[in-house]
Formats: sequence, C-alpha cells, structure tokens
Amino acid sequence: AMSRKRDKDGKSAKGFGAEILSKAEEKRDGDDIYSLPALYDLAFGYRNYEFEARFLIGAHKEHNAIDGLGPNSIIELAAGPARHSMTALKLRPTSAKSAVAIDISKEMAEY
Repeated sequence: AMSRKRDKDGKSAKGFGAEILSKAEEKRDGDDIYSLPALYDLAFGYRNYEFEARFLIGAHKEHNAIDGLGPNSIIELAAGPARHSMTALKLRPTSAKSAVAIDISKEMAEY
C-alpha cells in the first residue's frame, strides 16, 4: 500500500507527483504500479529510452543472420506505456516502419 507524506497539520504533501499520488491513493483495486500508468511513468522517467532502443536495434542488426539490417517492425511485449516502441520509431535513421506494443494491464494499454 502507498502512503503519502503529511505535514505537521496532517494535510497531504504537495509538490512534484502529488497529484499522481493522490489518484493512486483513490484507486487501490489494482494496488500495484502497473495499474497506475502515470505513476509508472513518474517512477521510471529517469530511463534513457533512446539509448535502450538504439541498443536493441543494434543487437538485432548484429545478430540478424539473414541480412544484418535493422528490424522492419517491432513487437514490444510487457510494454507498459510502450516508450521503447515509440522511441524506436522516432529514431533516425531507422528501418522500422511499424510497432506493436502489448501489455497485460488494461490501464497500461489504454494509457
């Protein structure tokens, strides 16, 4: 369960992410970060998706025995908010023309 810091008068803390945390407190049915996409983005916003996408595309090129080219399409499993797929499609130059991102969480898929 999540809890928010409170000030000396018992009021909820304000500041960066306070609104997201407030919504998280209201929605406890999933009770995990995967049912709260905005909170997930806040928690993992430090990641360098461009670096990670370039690494994955580079690994594909290196280990693609057929032609050594980048992928034509991308499938991202357990995608969360699909940041890797979206980033990979924006990279230049890129060989990827399309991406499909799949996640078991209904909230993540709708986000």
